[in-house]
Amino acid sequence: MRVAVVGMGVIGRRLAAAVSAQPDMTLAGVAVRSAGVGVLARPLLPYFASSSQAIEALRANGIEPAGDLAALIGAADLVIDAGPAATGAGRFERYRDAGVLSIFCGGERDRALGPLVHPALNYLRALGQPSIRLPSCNTTALGRLIAGLGPSDVAEIRAVLVRCATDADKAHKGVTNGTVFDVRPAHHGPDLESLVQGIRARVRGAHVPVICGHVALVEARLRTPVATAAAGRISRARRVVLLPQDQPQNTAQIKARAYRTTRRGDRYELAVQLAIDDPDTITAWISLDNEAITIPEAIDAMRALSGIEDAELARDLTDAALLRASAFPPEQMEVSVARRHHL
Repeated sequence: MRVAVVGMGVIGRRLAAAVSAQPDMTLAGVAVRSAGVGVLARPLLPYFASSSQAIEALRANGIEPAGDLAALIGAADLVIDAGPAATGAGRFERYRDAGVLSIFCGGERDRALGPLVHPALNYLRALGQPSIRLPSCNTTALGRLIAGLGPSDVAEIRAVLVRCATDADKAHKGVTNGTVFDVRPAHHGPDLESLVQGIRARVRGAHVPVICGHVALVEARLRTPVATAAAGRISRARRVVLLPQDQPQNTAQIKARAYRTTRRGDRYELAVQLAIDDPDTITAWISLDNEAITIPEAIDAMRALSGIEDAELARDLTDAALLRASAFPPEQMEVSVARRHHL
């Protein structure tokens, strides 16, 4: 499958690397608006200019464009759009008219772009679709937690997000000494309700001035008193690492370990520290890398659109290519593995 990536920002450059690592995919090229840090770090990729200004910017940095956006679309079977938030709708008709499959990242709100798909929760919804939308990083993480616990057993999710204020390369988005909080429900609740039939979800959040990823305190109310069984399932879930329950965790340390073990410090797994409050309630802190956590699900979604009906096979292929190193030390991995077998 020939895959075109639109955008070379935080998500786009990770998608370009992830697609290149897949045995059944070829990177057709990357459409860019400028010669940003992601482009300059990988100057040998096939870049396609989305505007005349982009042509000039690429050439000024010694990179000859391989063509324009139309040429890239024509060379692809599927386009994954990781452009700036809420801009995907402006390119949708170009993808549709060219007859290529399309995926939109970042929780795009326009339903005309297709259904919202989280491959761990509704993989089959993507089959046969010409275009789909992927959830945001926090919705992806919460969905991964629900999938691990068992969607049919979860009646209600209440979560408080503690978001890092900015991406590492966008300091202008954040605050330098303060927390921005909002009592209004966030979009993640309705997104989860659209992904999991019958669930109730309420999510609120705050931004804090750090760049070590997001965390969330989640309370999962179960339909029946099966908390021990649900905890056992999450301990064996894909793309989840259980953290020890008997000590506090530090996201700065987790991020530092990631830089020693993975490219760019990317952490694809969701870190979970959980407790069973009573037979029908599980409380968990989750820690996610907002720059990387959506990448495995994005690759899964590409395989779904390509016609692979077996969700487990799709995830096996993705994980074999991406989850080769962990951001967690051996002793924590051993604890998690032992707990998985015990539970």
